[in-house]
Amino acid sequence: MALNQWLVHRQRRARLIDSLVDLLLGIVHRMQTRSRRRVVSAIARDIERVHGKERLLVGIAVAATDDSDGRVVDVIYPVAGAAKLKAAI
Repeated sequence: MALNQWLVHRQRRARLIDSLVDLLLGIVHRMQTRSRRRVVSAIARDIERVHGKERLLVGIAVAATDDSDGRVVDVIYPVAGAAKLKAAI
């Protein structure tokens, strides 16, 4: 009789532990999914912030090399305004 009760108690304990582990795994999975979504959306926001960033950088490089002695206000700002430069940062 005592052995039977001990076995039942052990089975209940094992099921409880299994359920807790399953619950923990589910929570960890949800946390990973949420954090992955946040990272992807943050990257997408950063990319969308300045459309044509590579073209903008090429234009700045060309303008800077064409007039290397010129002032930034005279050389760079006509190619990319101050607002686009701030957004690119």
